[in-house]
Amino acid sequence: METIQTYWQSSRRQWNLPNSISLSRAFIGLTMPLWWLGGEYLLLLVIVYAGISDWLDGWLARRQKEVTPLGAIIDPLADKCFTDPFLLGIAITTGSVWFSLLFVVTVLYDIDNTYQRRFDIAAAFRGISTPPTKPVTLLSKIKTAVLFVLMVFALYPLAAPFLTPDQLAVIALGLVLWSWALNRRVFIKQSLSR
Repeated sequence: METIQTYWQSSRRQWNLPNSISLSRAFIGLTMPLWWLGGEYLLLLVIVYAGISDWLDGWLARRQKEVTPLGAIIDPLADKCFTDPFLLGIAITTGSVWFSLLFVVTVLYDIDNTYQRRFDIAAAFRGISTPPTKPVTLLSKIKTAVLFVLMVFALYPLAAPFLTPDQLAVIALGLVLWSWALNRRVFIKQSLSR
């Protein structure tokens, strides 16, 4: 019981506007089936909000000097909570093999990546700032941005006249696999050096 109180008090002290924005993106992602029922225009607004909030939370945290260990953990988890349900929805509604494969690989990557960060997550909830086990790379930021763009093009295929949604899914799949391979390589090197 003492541990739960410690986590609660430490995480509550870290709560701020940027972390609330990140959490809102996670909530929107987890409630994706409700947005899906609203039609493609509502989905487009949700995607635009997710993209803006993904940039805004970090920008505000740095600008207001409110960067917290909890925020460093919530932001990538919020991205996962948003992109994974959306990819599942696209895979189901289109029946695309590529979107289905992209969904499965992305979820497995996200589970593996979160597992590798488990100690960072526990420390962040206690308010302890540690060097990240899995630092955010430019490749992982590009991967997330491509997934957001892919969502728009999946809803509006004519917006990308030179590529089909399936071709974009293949590109996104390549980025996810590349990011995963680099993350695993770093994790294995870190594990062997201990």
